[in-house]
Amino acid sequence: MNDARSSDRQEPAPSGRLTLCAAIGLVLLCAWTFWELGGFELTSTVRIAGESRSVVNAFATVDHPFHAVRADLLLKSLEIGRPLRWIASHQGGYPVEFYPLGIAWLDVGLWIALLGQVPIIAVHKLAVLIVFVLPAVGFWILARGDRLHPFVPLLALAVHLAVPGDWMHGGRMELVYWGLIANVGGATLAFIMLAALNRFALEAHRGYGLLAVGMATAALYTNTRSSIAVVIGTMAIVAMATILKPSDDGPGVKAIISRIGLVAAATALLTAPLLLSMARYSDLYYFVNFEEYASIRQYWDASTTAITPIVVVLAVGGLAVALSVRTLVNTRAVACAFLLYVIATLAFSIISQLGNLIPQLETPRLMPYQRFLAIYLAAVCAAWLGERFLTLLKVRKHELGVAALLALAAIVTLLVFRGTFGELDPVYEQPRPWTTGIPEYAEFNQAIDEATDVLPDGTAIFVVGDQQSWWHEQLWGPVWSEAPFFYDDWMWYWHEDHDGPYDNTVGHAYHDPAAAFNQQWLRAHGVGAIVVTNMPVPVGATDPRIAARSDPDFEYLETIGQWDLYRVANPGAIVTNGDIQPSSVEIENETITASFTSASGQVEVRRNWFPRWRAFANGEPVAIEREDNGYMSLDVPDGTTEVELRYAATTLDWIGRLAAVCGVVLSLFIALGVTPAHLRRWATRSR
Repeated sequence: MNDARSSDRQEPAPSGRLTLCAAIGLVLLCAWTFWELGGFELTSTVRIAGESRSVVNAFATVDHPFHAVRADLLLKSLEIGRPLRWIASHQGGYPVEFYPLGIAWLDVGLWIALLGQVPIIAVHKLAVLIVFVLPAVGFWILARGDRLHPFVPLLALAVHLAVPGDWMHGGRMELVYWGLIANVGGATLAFIMLAALNRFALEAHRGYGLLAVGMATAALYTNTRSSIAVVIGTMAIVAMATILKPSDDGPGVKAIISRIGLVAAATALLTAPLLLSMARYSDLYYFVNFEEYASIRQYWDASTTAITPIVVVLAVGGLAVALSVRTLVNTRAVACAFLLYVIATLAFSIISQLGNLIPQLETPRLMPYQRFLAIYLAAVCAAWLGERFLTLLKVRKHELGVAALLALAAIVTLLVFRGTFGELDPVYEQPRPWTTGIPEYAEFNQAIDEATDVLPDGTAIFVVGDQQSWWHEQLWGPVWSEAPFFYDDWMWYWHEDHDGPYDNTVGHAYHDPAAAFNQQWLRAHGVGAIVVTNMPVPVGATDPRIAARSDPDFEYLETIGQWDLYRVANPGAIVTNGDIQPSSVEIENETITASFTSASGQVEVRRNWFPRWRAFANGEPVAIEREDNGYMSLDVPDGTTEVELRYAATTLDWIGRLAAVCGVVLSLFIALGVTPAHLRRWATRSR
């Protein structure tokens, strides 16, 4: 590696054998991670009522059910030839833009690659593990671009895989144990974009340009919060090119800015369907903020917990190396991104006016991207220190010696942190997270199947309680049933008007779920069946399973494992005309249809209102009113026999789609090496 005294002298490229060894080491480390975390165990055999049954062995803690089920819903929608634009099964429904489907598309892509032979929720387990090891791509691109020792990305990946961090730090804790794959996935893709964009800007390599567009686009569709990392990564490359001056014989600033502009334009066009919708409907989206940095000390503590103090020190050393060695242009871009990102995080945290610009931000969730940058800088510093150490010892074969030192550091890191998570919740002291490969999962599956069979037409299933506080197994319901669902936990309400015993400023769950066991709440949400289990409840609240046993509005049907099944006495349907029940109701992701003998006046539709909904009575358009509880009502003429609601595409949606087509064309230009200069010359010749 170069140092400050010889900043203009380029070291020879690492030997091919060491590069091959490093590549093999990365592959083996990824394979070992899959094995250690159960990536090759996608089914499990359990015994229920004395019988053996095969069940899917997928990750099951915290966010995993939410994301796996969305992939299942996307696949089912595509199988009937429709894009998934509205999630109808969850808490009255919500538009997909508010929780974009980037990871769900990854799941579906993997499912197709596996020829549909693996259940989609098991495929999601593979997607989680792929995202976990994916930073290796960014580490490799950056190191190869600077002709660094090929074992630098190997050490960086080992640190990333081994150091767990806490639940919002982008490591094993957040991704594998908490299942926050959208947040980590978006940061990972933004990190790879930084690596690819820098190589494209400096080298004009078409493949890296196309990769940068793909990674930036995928990052935004995975998590719109990652747009901060994408923008800062882009700004860092501009800063590196204009202020730090990469080299005398490299491309000019104008050429670098032009290439960056191409990628930025293509990304903006490709993400227009999402970004235009988010901008248009931002006033309708409410987000419960759980976390913030109340002080700089909290931010510092989170930064050191995310990667350990030792890695922090090495990362600072990597900053110094990057800024002092002129030829390390890729590492310099990482250093600039790191500094800008730290400044931005602190600014969003401390300056209230700036933080209020993005009410849903939650600055602690920005940590994964910072973690990737810091780990790479630390690995670069470790290699630099290794070379200096071998120089002092007058070792002649530096490449081999540095390889040995970096490999040893990687092995020690993996051994030190294996199964160790520090002073955190004891639930994470186990080497693997909980999975669905247990009898409880199969019992819940059976309970939902039975609830669907007895569910009155046009009503919803209310699932109450979880057997494990970190499971959130309620959310598995839509995998087995197409019925609408309500849950007492993980409300995910994107508006503030939900009618129930719920304070959206405090948390994500009903404080006392049994308080919903009354005719008023049940009819207000069209609930026809209850699936309930016992659960920990706060002081003063009642265990909902006990409360259900004595509720006169519930008809007990059976107990399956730890779940009790009830049918609601005299339920109200999701669509009603006053006290008149429809003869049939059909609820799908983009349509709601109800048939009546003869309806007139107000028709209530207990599904969440959104501007895209269009209503028809006997085929004629009618106006939609938003009710105080967020649901919809229609005023239909006398003699109406059919009411239909369609989730339509607006003019703005079509503009976004047209922009995305233009983005595809521009991406093809990048892939073919067409630059703005080429277009100007073509236009001149045409005239």
